[in-house]
Amino acid sequence: VGYRCRNNPTECGLPDPIPPEVLSLMESTSGLPGGIPAELGKLTNLKHLSIANTLLKRSIPSELGDLANLEFLDLVHNHITGEIPAELGKLTNLTHLKLNANRLTGQIPAELGDLENLQYLALGWNNLSGPIPTELGKLATDGKIKRISFVGTAASSNQLHFGEEFPNYTPQRGNNRDLGCIPAALNKTGIQVDRSGRVNVGTLTNPVWENFTLEFCTS
Repeated sequence: VGYRCRNNPTECGLPDPIPPEVLSLMESTSGLPGGIPAELGKLTNLKHLSIANTLLKRSIPSELGDLANLEFLDLVHNHITGEIPAELGKLTNLTHLKLNANRLTGQIPAELGDLENLQYLALGWNNLSGPIPTELGKLATDGKIKRISFVGTAASSNQLHFGEEFPNYTPQRGNNRDLGCIPAALNKTGIQVDRSGRVNVGTLTNPVWENFTLEFCTS
């Protein structure tokens, strides 16, 4: 059972409450005004949760860490603030975690290194700070990781033009410039690490772009 919502959630038949047997929930454009409902953490059968390209605000509820069967979590291009909940590290079936192009702050939780089945981790275009936990190296030594995005990349730089499609959206020009170095274990053949980007050191109306690259740790 799955629900896909676009524009107004009342137009897609999304029930209230959402039945627990739902396996997939996707919303886009402006499907969920406000924040992510903590009640979604009760949908323990959920495998696919995508709430992307909306005006979603507030923080990521820690209750999402209760979605033990979740395989795909996509929250890109929103206004989400606060820190990444450490509880997401409990989602050991997760293969894709996409949090890029938001307003997330704080450090990357070390618990994300426990996501043994993770193949794609996208954290670019946020305001995260370092250091990057060495535990993320386990994604390379013990896991299945194929790609990690720490900074603005071609895939996430659509954020720069987002305001043209959604006039009420204020583009987020920040980036994860202060992450320090990337764990050396991730510097491995077969893993794509997006570590080069650019940051606006000017203003929104008069941007001044500066290129930068995160380096790998020496040990």
